[in-house]
Amino acid sequence: MSQPCVDRARPDELEALLAVFDGAFMHDHPGHRHFVELAPHLYLPENFRAEDHLVVREGGRPVAALALLPLQFAAGPNMIAGAGVGQVSTLPEFRGGGFMTAMMKHVEALMDRDGPDGVVLAYLGGDRFRYARFGFEKAGCAWQFEVSGPSLGALDLTPWTFTEQERLAPWMHECFEQKPYRRAVAFNEAVWAVRRPGGRLLTAEGPAGRATVTYAKHEDPALDDRVDVMRPGHVTIRDWGGPADGVMALLGELARNCGGGHVSVRTPAVGDDLTRKLLSHSATFHPQTQANLRIGRLRALLEAYMPWFSRAPGICPEGLTLRMSDADQQAALFLGNTAAVEENGGRHLIELSRLEMTSFLFGPFTPSRRFDLSPRLAGLDAVLPLPFYVSGIANV
Repeated sequence: MSQPCVDRARPDELEALLAVFDGAFMHDHPGHRHFVELAPHLYLPENFRAEDHLVVREGGRPVAALALLPLQFAAGPNMIAGAGVGQVSTLPEFRGGGFMTAMMKHVEALMDRDGPDGVVLAYLGGDRFRYARFGFEKAGCAWQFEVSGPSLGALDLTPWTFTEQERLAPWMHECFEQKPYRRAVAFNEAVWAVRRPGGRLLTAEGPAGRATVTYAKHEDPALDDRVDVMRPGHVTIRDWGGPADGVMALLGELARNCGGGHVSVRTPAVGDDLTRKLLSHSATFHPQTQANLRIGRLRALLEAYMPWFSRAPGICPEGLTLRMSDADQQAALFLGNTAAVEENGGRHLIELSRLEMTSFLFGPFTPSRRFDLSPRLAGLDAVLPLPFYVSGIANV
């Protein structure tokens, strides 16, 4: 059997692409919503970028397709050039022909040949076991909080003015983009992304400034059918931004008006002011794995996280060489008085596959829980896993 031919989509194939995505996902998940509703920032005609999609054609039309999107991730003050893979689909009647495998191998080749300015980190949702053979590992720790009216009872909401907004304004987008660890989303993309099914905007203005959340109520019939178990009054925060006191006030307002339900909010796994406040007011709290990650360029990734590594000096001044055994890459990480990535190798060596290196750096567990480290390197638990965060409106 001949190898499937993978090509870039053409500008005139938007409807055909949507037919593949909708046909595949609705077959597997009855009730799944149309992708033009779920991702208007990608699939309304004025937003569509054909070059960000790969297809396999039969009879001149796409029968399998995926999105391969250029992304930017923030690691503190530094930006990481990335890629997002999504909507991996084959029409049911064409399955079994190796189309998904051919497309994902093409994705691998594109990521691995892009050179020094190419993909540093890639992101993909879905089943880890389906994508592990293409270098994607379930990793990236976030914290999921559930707050309720009683747990937020001590909050004083009187200084705050709350307003339901019809559309995203630039200042709200700036609030979202102030988070130090996030997927960076351009304003024109965010304008459409917040309009996903069930999306609503609430803002607060008060003594600490202005804050905003985009949220969805689970009982809303327009909400994506794939949300967690429907609970009356339950609210999910899709993204948030602004000062911690303002975000907490918004959560309090939503909890007060959601009929006794809970408000779910997810944050990067960092000990910032908002996280401390959520810990003191949450009804429940648990870690959550973000998605499937794939390391493209190890050295560039470590360099981007230098401000994070610098938080814990003296862990390994003699240097730690990290080597990806199946990717012909290595980098020497020195954590002495300052943090640095250097050409010369360090005294210690950790050699892991790409999948294992992703788990080592991004978790969800600290390295000492997963790997057999010497006592001298146990201090790496102070800086690993690295923080990584993608909000609910920024998913691929």
